Formats: sequence, structure tokens, C-alpha cells
Amino acid sequence: MSKDQDVVVKFSGLLKPLNVTEMVRKAQEQVDNVVPGKVEVSAEYCSESGCYYLKGEYMNYINIGGKTAPVASWKTEKMDRWFVDADLFVSFFKQRAAYMNASAYWKALAKENNVHPAMFKEWRNEFKRTTSDMVSA
Repeated sequence: MSKDQDVVVKFSGLLKPLNVTEMVRKAQEQVDNVVPGKVEVSAEYCSESGCYYLKGEYMNYINIGGKTAPVASWKTEKMDRWFVDADLFVSFFKQRAAYMNASAYWKALAKENNVHPAMFKEWRNEFKRTTSDMVSA
């Protein structure tokens, strides 16, 4: 989909047409509020399903041969006649915001320890020092 063109899709059963271009813009804005500059939102048409998919591409880390390596990953959501808004799509990134906003060091360490990105915040909090930790006896 070109960034310059507006794509409007009509599905039977929808009360109003779905403006794909506008939905991409709104989703990008919402995602940028949660993980600024970490996700590129776009829409891709699938000829097999006959509809567009909202796609968020981001950098992730995986373990390959015992080493942690960065890879491009993506989250998609089908924009069919049951699609209402991008809330479910955006919630994926909200759930992983602490992980996605963390440094490469912490992301790699989390992967080495098999920490799921959705559980990163709780895991990372285990390493934070509290005031009581700093008080000497």
C-alpha cells in the first residue's frame, strides 16, 4: 500500500467503510505513545483472505546456537468485517512496552534467561534496588 493513497474497504455487514490508510495512521499514533519509534505500522493486502492486515514491524531478539541475535519481527491483525479498531493490535505492544523500551543489553539478558517479553517488567523489577537495600546496618 502506498503511503500517499487512501484505501477504503467495504465489507458486507459493516455499518461504514473501513479507511485502511486512516486506521494505519491511528494505529501508528497509538503505538508511538507506548513504544516511541520502535514499531513501523503498515497495511498489507492478502489475496487469499481478500482483506488487509494491519502489520507492526519491530526488532526482537532470538537465541540462535546459544547466542542472542536481533531479528525483525511483526504482529498482524486481520482487518475483516469484524475488525472495529486497532485496540487489540495496540494492546500487544502495550503488554510488551517495558521490554521494547529496554536497552539491547536487557533484552539480550532476558532472552538468555528465557523471559517472555510480556513478563519482562516483573523480571526486570527483581533487579531494582530499593531504599531498604541501600541502608547500611
